[in-house]
Amino acid sequence: MKKGQVSFFVILGLVFSVLIILLFTFKGTVIEQAGKIGIIKGISLSEESKMVQSDVGECMKEEAYNSLIKLGLQGGYLDLERITHAKLSGATDFLDYDGTAYLYYKGQNKVPSLMQMQNDLIEDLIIRSTNCKKTYKDLTINYGRAVPKTEIKEDKIIFKINWVIDIQKDDSKSTVKYVNFEMPLRLGKIREVLNEIVESQTEEICISCLTETGFKNHMTIDIENAEGDIFYLITDEKSKIRDKNYMFLIANKF
Repeated sequence: MKKGQVSFFVILGLVFSVLIILLFTFKGTVIEQAGKIGIIKGISLSEESKMVQSDVGECMKEEAYNSLIKLGLQGGYLDLERITHAKLSGATDFLDYDGTAYLYYKGQNKVPSLMQMQNDLIEDLIIRSTNCKKTYKDLTINYGRAVPKTEIKEDKIIFKINWVIDIQKDDSKSTVKYVNFEMPLRLGKIREVLNEIVESQTEEICISCLTETGFKNHMTIDIENAEGDIFYLITDEKSKIRDKNYMFLIANKF
């Protein structure tokens, strides 16, 4: 083989190598961008699908707020049938309030796990999702079953709701497959504080302990004695729902 031929094949090989690198780089960029705008996950880019996804997302966020308010008033339990609970008269102003769980009851620590609270939120959001099945003029919409997932972190809650929603306008069809959002609410940190309160208040109320616990966690802890039941109201100064500090109420019986 002549020297010129060798040089030609070397150059040709380099050109192919560069083309392959560019191809994979471009492909990766396209896939990354497509994933961001929803194509890879099957989300149509029609204006109708974006409108429905936005409306459903905002509605589910409001329903999640309602679930979290109720979770806080009821001591971390949305289903009170499985745990002993009491009612605080002032809290009944919230229409959805069923009572407040005893997180310390005659020597037993009943503080719910993060997993338990996550599961309660999931079950409640499945029920509440029916409130978000909106109808639209000129659109035919088929709502599938909402399948929420929640993850409680120390300083936020992550909501991932898989929900297939088929949208049709005339001959055009599109699909929404998920609604995701986060809330900067310190439920994980509040759960740590609850456990600390329950562990330190087993025989009598320790005011200095509560003051110290609240101060170091940027929370205030108030106490109310109602007919032999001790209620602790934890207000988190760093978590807000609808511009109000998040509140968590628990009951205690020595």
